[in-house]
Amino acid sequence: GTFALASRRVHRYYQDTLEALQHRDPALCPPFESGPFACCCFNLGKQVRAFTHTDHPFGWCAIAGVIRFN
Repeated sequence: GTFALASRRVHRYYQDTLEALQHRDPALCPPFESGPFACCCFNLGKQVRAFTHTDHPFGWCAIAGVIRFN
């Protein structure tokens, strides 16, 4: 996907980390088979908030606004 094309090394790091976590705990099931992210959330309401979170210092935050927001 776009993430892999734009930042191959970071994508590989995410993918390797997720695979290592799944190896340690086979019950973990990521939301997308080919994606590097361990979880996802769809915020479809009129008033949506994201919890304060910490991303990898060199990583990408997958939160994306697809409608007008402030």
